Amino acid sequence: MTTTCSRDEVEEAFRHYFLTGPVLEDWVAWSQLFSDDALYFDHFYGRFRGPGEIQKFLESTMGFAPQVYSPLEWYN
Repeated sequence: MTTTCSRDEVEEAFRHYFLTGPVLEDWVAWSQLFSDDALYFDHFYGRFRGPGEIQKFLESTMGFAPQVYSPLEWYN
């Protein structure tokens, strides 16, 4: 089944995704935005699969580094 989304829907979903994690630092809510088969790769800590593993990783790392920011330079 193919789902078609409007550009406004895609823009809003991206805005929500970016604001929830990198801006508001709500790592629990952000991890829940990933699908069950998501694969999250961190260049230092490795790979994490699914919302549960991603949440544990984010809570154990990002919560201790609030000074780390992810500026959005561009997206397409």
